[in-house]
Amino acid sequence: MKSCAFSLICFCLFFSVITRAEIPKSITLAAADWCPYTCPSKEEPGIVVEYFRNILAPYGITLDVRYLPWNRAIREVNIGSVAGLTTAVPSEAPDLQFTSVATMDYSVCLYSRESSNWQYSGPSSLKGNILGAALNYSYDESIDAYINENIDNGAITFIAGDKKIFRYASMLRSNRIDAFIGDMYVTGWGAKNENIDMQQIKINHCLQKTPFYMALNPELLWSKELINLLDQELSKEENSEILSEIIYRYTAQ
Repeated sequence: MKSCAFSLICFCLFFSVITRAEIPKSITLAAADWCPYTCPSKEEPGIVVEYFRNILAPYGITLDVRYLPWNRAIREVNIGSVAGLTTAVPSEAPDLQFTSVATMDYSVCLYSRESSNWQYSGPSSLKGNILGAALNYSYDESIDAYINENIDNGAITFIAGDKKIFRYASMLRSNRIDAFIGDMYVTGWGAKNENIDMQQIKINHCLQKTPFYMALNPELLWSKELINLLDQELSKEENSEILSEIIYRYTAQ
């Protein structure tokens, strides 16, 4: 009987250690090349990477990031090759464990000439205008539907490759398009890094903001501990101020 009781105590202590595993001092996450949120650059690794490194540094935790095509990044986390994803939404990686507090959000906006009287009020208001959009990119369910319906009638001008913001701005000024669509921070970052004069271009309308989160492989013994730590830190006002400063540095001209 004493032996059974001793075994039970040992098991409980062992289980307690497992369920409260220590967060490792070095964590590797996967990310896509999505500047300015996550960038494959040592000098400017991106808003989210810098933000998490700021949050984790006081705990002696370093963050490494492996840049992969997005679908592969999700797969690598699911099979345990890396611990988690820097930026994700639950719908695209439902098997992962997410922070309950969002890291930040992204917002898709439509841009037009400053002198234009046109105002976006929904996909139907795009009729009669030529819209610039990135090739093979998803924006919003309603916008995506409009783009798919108008691929062949000249209403959409697709742009692929590098320097998209520069090309959008040039086409807008030369009246080759009437508006273009893009993420607000991606556009701001592109304008800053490509030295684009945006004074004659305005944000016409922004769609609803979409929050994103850090996501971890739930089979990691320390995933709950890190999630709890991040939720605590992401909720702090002083960290929100740090995030705002990082965003400004990446996007302000």
